[in-house]
Amino acid sequence: MKKSKEMENIYILAAIESIINNNTSTDLGELSLEFKVKVVNLPDLMLEDTYNIAMEVMVRSRENATGKLKDADIFHKKLKRCYGCEEEREMILNQVFNMSTAEKMDLIMRREKKLSSSKYRRNWLYSPDEFFEGIDLHNDGLDDHVLLGIELPDSDKECLQSKVDEYLKDFRESLIQQDKKEPKNN
Repeated sequence: MKKSKEMENIYILAAIESIINNNTSTDLGELSLEFKVKVVNLPDLMLEDTYNIAMEVMVRSRENATGKLKDADIFHKKLKRCYGCEEEREMILNQVFNMSTAEKMDLIMRREKKLSSSKYRRNWLYSPDEFFEGIDLHNDGLDDHVLLGIELPDSDKECLQSKVDEYLKDFRESLIQQDKKEPKNN
């Protein structure tokens, strides 16, 4: 599995588990992935002095055998173009958690940019949250420039792919069943 596909699968699994299933972790075998979601003001990379309110899906890995935290990653999903105060960001996060499953899946799977197939944005200039305490994040010498990325053992990569495939298959099947139940308007 290519690294970008693996990162996308980590994002999809973390978003589905945390936003739809309300789980804070999932076991992949050798490692468990742990999740935290919040809404932040994120600078727009294309427009100077412009911010987006974005959902931040934070992921960290933990060795199951030792309980030691290993790696981390952060994924962003733009929700609204503007700068939001804490109350507005909290309200928007609550709106996300109150969406229907179909709306949540649409949000999770939506492309982040029109000309990109990526379903998330990564932000390299970031001061890590307390969620990442205990993880050896590597600073490359730039202010707040932290190197992120989760390394999975091969067996966990297969489990990750299997879980993502199963969630997406279940979601497609539930949409088909729902479509069959709804009366057709002629």
